Formats: sequence, structure tokens, C-alpha cells
Amino acid sequence: MTSIIRRSVDADQIKKRQAFEKRVRAAGQAILALILFSILFVWVGGITRLDLNAPLVYNGDALWMLAYYDQDYINDDINVRLHAPFELQSKETWRYAYDALQHSNSNLMWAGYLVGGNTISAMNYYYLATFLLIFASAYWVIGRLGLSNPFRFGAATLYALMPYHFQRSVGHLYESSYYLIPLLALVLVLLWQARPLAYRIGPGGWRFDIRDRRLWLVLALLILLGSFHPYHQFFFAALAVSVAPFAGWYRQSWRPVLIGFGLAVIALVPLVVQPAIERWLADPQLALAINNQSISGYGGAETFPLKMIQIILPVQGHRWPLLAHVRAAYDAAHPLNNENSTTSLGLIGAIGFLICLFAALLPSRSDRLGTLRIAGLIVLICVLIASMGGVSSMISTASNWLFGPTFPLTEARGWNRIILFIGFFAYFAAFWALRYSLLWLRRRWIPTSAAAVVIWPGFIAVLAFALWDQIPSPIQQQNPSTFYSDQRFFAQIEHEFPAGSRVFQYPFVIHHASDWVLPGVYYTDQLRPYISTQTLHFTFGGDLNTPQLLWYEAASQLTPDQQAPYLCAYGFSGLLLHRNMVKDVAAVERPWQEQLGAAPIVSQDAQFAFFDLRPYCTNHAIAPLDLDPIRVHLMQQLADRGTRYLGAGDMPSTIGKLRADADGSISRSAAADGEGFLVYGPYLDLAAGHYSSAFDLALDGNGAVPIDVTAQRNGQTVSLTQAILTGSTARYQKLVEFEVKAGDASLEFRVYKPRGISAQVFGVAIHPLDQ
Repeated sequence: MTSIIRRSVDADQIKKRQAFEKRVRAAGQAILALILFSILFVWVGGITRLDLNAPLVYNGDALWMLAYYDQDYINDDINVRLHAPFELQSKETWRYAYDALQHSNSNLMWAGYLVGGNTISAMNYYYLATFLLIFASAYWVIGRLGLSNPFRFGAATLYALMPYHFQRSVGHLYESSYYLIPLLALVLVLLWQARPLAYRIGPGGWRFDIRDRRLWLVLALLILLGSFHPYHQFFFAALAVSVAPFAGWYRQSWRPVLIGFGLAVIALVPLVVQPAIERWLADPQLALAINNQSISGYGGAETFPLKMIQIILPVQGHRWPLLAHVRAAYDAAHPLNNENSTTSLGLIGAIGFLICLFAALLPSRSDRLGTLRIAGLIVLICVLIASMGGVSSMISTASNWLFGPTFPLTEARGWNRIILFIGFFAYFAAFWALRYSLLWLRRRWIPTSAAAVVIWPGFIAVLAFALWDQIPSPIQQQNPSTFYSDQRFFAQIEHEFPAGSRVFQYPFVIHHASDWVLPGVYYTDQLRPYISTQTLHFTFGGDLNTPQLLWYEAASQLTPDQQAPYLCAYGFSGLLLHRNMVKDVAAVERPWQEQLGAAPIVSQDAQFAFFDLRPYCTNHAIAPLDLDPIRVHLMQQLADRGTRYLGAGDMPSTIGKLRADADGSISRSAAADGEGFLVYGPYLDLAAGHYSSAFDLALDGNGAVPIDVTAQRNGQTVSLTQAILTGSTARYQKLVEFEVKAGDASLEFRVYKPRGISAQVFGVAIHPLDQ
């Protein structure tokens, strides 16, 4: 009896040792695979040629990423150093902990900072690390899906080296951060398993099991790790809702449906809760510059759609001129070729994509669904959802009808980015088919040979071709000379000015809304001063219709003789001219040089000119205003139950001249000999309802001034209200009431000044009466 027990114990120990050895071998293979991939990536990516102390890309959206998702992650100063003169007075230190928990990619940025020692290197190391992380996660998941080496290595390699990854680069750093997509894809596959997630089998059948380790790992993935990327979370939720009914039908159980819908809700919770938490934690004065302006709208679903043909076409700039011409000819002849051009998978990925579609659509020979068919069904669902005019457009249209044009589902765009899910399953399918084909070839033609004799040459040939096919060139560093010119220029300015000095940027530019300011010059160029300094404050960055942006726009319209003292009053020490953003540089610089009596400092690349305002402010004894009462007043306006204030400087005019007033405001005035609209516009859209508006204006002399409010209704200009202000020399608040009906748009608030009387308009306050 004792010997039997001993043998049983020995057998258990042998099994445990064998299991341990198996895990060690698997870990060793994974480490070796990561090392081999790293060597391959350094070679095909041309990493040794890169200057990691300069940005990989220094233009376009890459500047936005450098500012908002690199430097701000590290320094937490973007709301302190942008939006002058209404920038925050101190850092929001809570954001470090918040970012670590809810923006998990910030931890990777910090790791890059610790390695590189500066924010520029941090972003470069972050981007390069995404290749390794994507390979590692894809390698592990593909192994879980049943594909063994070397095919597992090949699928993970091509997925990490997708054309998408190189084309998105650091300009769309979030899109390059798709290292969690394989894990999300695995969760979708798990919905089809016989053992439901969060359930265990018991005497009475399946029972909910809160202790299921898989459940907690998925919750951590959705709530903590993946919550930094709204696109990936939303796509996962859409796929989980779509896949769950099919999985439930296949398993003849309601549990996959319940689990799928539950996971979708959990994935969406951070997208809803995060903005609310951020608003609750934020400094209230941030509302002076930030109102989370919309950058999309109804119709966005078909602005950046998924196109199946682009998945299959050769990558842009292909190494073979013939294929490069094929792609260029398509792009030139067809509309809406924008960021969706990054969805090409290369020939091997395209074959895998088609295999997935065939696997999903061809009749099955058995009732059992294999992993390939499940992958195919998920890919088919992705195509149906994201293709132009597909389910995404249906969702947007329904949302617009039910919830209005500003609801998030109405504005949802960028559906082509679901290619990350498609690509993962496509590369898996391609190497699944390659394994099947090579094994069939061996059994059919050389059954006596070792499997490695057929598998390894075939695998290496396919992998080598795929790398040649889908990677047209190594990573190309763009504009490093411009970056180093900025570093030298702004270091000189920052050395001469005390910390916290305000710099007014010209011309006036609105983030996102200004788009391409001039050909080849994107609005993000106004972030270059922030990126290349540590302590200076700048005017760029405010959202549409915020007090800061309205102030900035009005101040930009002043002539130098009024703008110089006005900027001194608001505490500005310098004016920075973005020369590459104006058509006639001399026409801007000449009056400023005459006003200040000094020439500007010009950057080495001639893209910036800096005027020092300090001597002018000192010589004219202009003391800075106390901005605290102004901030308090503006905050009270924002809190006044939806009242909107239009400064005269924010409204067009046919005769009025801008005037900087002693209280820091900007008005429009016209002499008695002028006739025309002193103010009109600004073409607002207001919700249907009743309103009152207070016109703040002053008259000099006796006379009558017509006032009215108009709107566009069914293509016609209609009057909503009219009034006449009759008076003498004094300042008036003329109140008028009007009604906005459904469909009214482009409201104008107009003051018409006749000849014979001088007038000055300070602004218009619009108050909703239905609240």
C-alpha cells in the first residue's frame, strides 16, 4: 500500500516537473522570439540611423502628440503655459495619478523618459517600444489560438510591422499604440468557448464564478489598461455586442450573449465616466479656455471610412514601381482617400483577409466552428460595421435622429481604424493557411522527409517576401533641422526672459478648426514654441467660443498702434510672428517695427520673428492689469445659466474700427461721417426657444440707431426682432426679445449706424428665457 502511494506521489511530482519544464521551454521560446523580432525590427526599420534626440516627425499631428501626449504627460504644464492670458495659475498635480490609472500609456511615456532623459527622446522610445509590445502580445495570443512556431512568429511579426504602424508613426501615436488589440481580440474569441467567461461547472451545471481569474484579467484590461484609447474600446464594445448573439446561437446558450453585452457596457463605462471625472477634478478656471469643442459632426462616419479595396491594394510607395503605380492610380481617381489609405495589409495580409471572408461565408462541413471560422466571422462583422455606408452610417444616422447632432455616436468617425482587429485575424489566417499548405505539400510529395525540411524554407520565403512587400522603406526622420533651429531660437529667448513671461502668437489660429493655415503649414505649427521651451506662456490652444479664444481673436485684429499697449496691459512680454503662416511677412513686420522702434529677432530657418515688448511697455509706463477680477467676471458670465457674451471684437463690421479700452475690453467705434453696420454676425446657431439680448453701446450726439436680430430659415434671411435706440450722448443697454424656431441657423446681431452720430459697440449678451 505504501509503495502504491509512493508511486502515486512520484507520478504527481513527475507531472508537475514536466509541466514546469514545459512552461520554461515556452518562456525561453518567447524570449528568443522577442530577441529575433527585435533584431529584425532594427534592421527593417533602420533604427540605427535615427537621431533619437530629435523628433521622428516634426510637423502636422506629430506636434500635437509631442505637446499633449508627451510633454504634458511628463511636465503637466500645458494648461499652465498655453491659453494666455487666461492660463491656469498652477499645475493640476492630480493628473499624474489620474493618468497613471486611466491613461496607462502615460506609464510607457514615463519609461521612455527615464531611458532617454528628455521629453523628445521619451516619445521616440515610446513609439519604438510599441513594436516590441505589439509583437509580444500578438505572439502570446496567437499561441493561445493554436498556431505554433514558426507560423506564430510570422503572424506576430507582420502584425507588429503592419504598414499602418509605419504610416501612422508618431503623428497618430495613439493609433500606433495598438499593443492591447490582440488581447481584446482574444476576449472576442473567448465568447465562443464551451466554458463561458466567469462561469464554472458544478453539480447543477454552470454557475457564476466571481473568482474566475480570466474575468478579473478582462476587467483590468477594459477598465485600466485599455481605457486610454477610446477608439479601441468602442470598437471592442461594438464587436462584442455583434459577436455575442452568434456565439450564443452556436452554443445554444444565453450566457455568451449576457457576457458579451456585459463586456461591451464595461468597455464603454470609462469612455463615459472619464470626461465627468476630469471635469470634476479640473480647475474651474480651465473653462475660460477649454469647453471640449467638437471636431466632428454628423457625416463623420463617411469621412474616414473603411474601404475593402484599400485593404487588398499594394501599400503606398511600394518598392516595385508597377505596384506603386497601381496604388497611385487608384488614389488619384477615387474620392475620400485620406487616413483610410493606411489600411493596406500587404499581399500576405490581403490573402489572410480574403481567407477570413471565405471562412465566414462558405458553408461549414460540420457543426463545429474552428478558430479560423470564428476569426472570419469577426472580420466579416468588422467589414459590415466600418465600411463606407455600412452599419457605422446607420448608427450615426439613428443617433442624429434620436439624440441630435452633438451626441457622441452621431459624431463618431475614423471607422477605418478597425483595421487593427481585421489585420490581427488576417495575419493569423494567412499563416494558418501557410502551415496547412506546407504540411499538405509534405504529405503529398515528400512524405518521408522531416517536416522542417519543408516548413522552414517555405516559412522564411513567405516572411521575407511579406517584409519586402509591406514595408516600402525604413522609418524616415522628418524635419530634424527645423527642430534644432527651434531649440536654438527659443533657448535664446527663454534665456533673456523671466519664467512665466507671456508671448502673443500671430496670426490667430484655432486648433483643429484652422486646419491648413497655408499650403504645407498646419495649425499645429503654433505648438512648436511650447515644445521647445520650458517656462514661457503662449496664446495658442483655446477652444471655440471660449472667453480666451474670443479675446485672442479680437486682440489679433487690432492694429499695432493699439495692439502694443493692449498686450502690455495684459502682461505680455513679446510678440511671436509665425512667418510661415502669413502670406506677406513684410506687411506684418514693418508696422510693428515702426511701432516698437526695433527690429525683431529672426530664427535661423526664418520661420519665426520675435518682437520684445518690454521696452515699449516700460517707455510708455503701461502697467499690467490685475487679471484676477477679469477672470472672476468671465467665470461669472460662464456660470450665468447659459448666457452668452459676444464682444464687439468678435463680430464683423463694415465701418467700425477696433478699439482697445482702458478696462481691457475691445470695442468697435465709428465716427459721425460713417454709415453702415457697426457690428453684425457672428452667425451663431442657438437652440429653439425664447431669448433676450442686451446690446451694450454708447452714442455721442443725438440720433436713432436701428438694432435687429436675423436668422437663416429655409434659405431665407428672416428678422427675429427689430428695435430703434433713440438717444443722446450716453452709454445704453438696449434689451430686445426674440424667438428662435427649429431649423433657424446663422443668427446675426446687428447694429446699423446712420450718418450724423458717433457710436461705439461693446458687445451683446444673449440670455435664454426658457430656463
